[in-house]
Amino acid sequence: MELADFIKRSAKQGRVRYVPEYEALSIESEEELLPVSLSVDIKKWLRKKGEQTGKSMQDIAAEILEEVYQRDKQRINKVD
Repeated sequence: MELADFIKRSAKQGRVRYVPEYEALSIESEEELLPVSLSVDIKKWLRKKGEQTGKSMQDIAAEILEEVYQRDKQRINKVD
């Protein structure tokens, strides 16, 4: 299920093509992966939120980071 979610998300963000010499899909995207270490409690919370909303843990975490980033960006712009 997570692989299918990843492919769907990546296909929306970039170009997908089949590479016959590797017998694999190639997904070009401008996004970078950001590996993070999280406590078991946070992972459980993200998993629960994902189940409630039908989203992956990664999508929930990305939404939270985007929200915090936008809030901080607005705060900085108000100070300038």
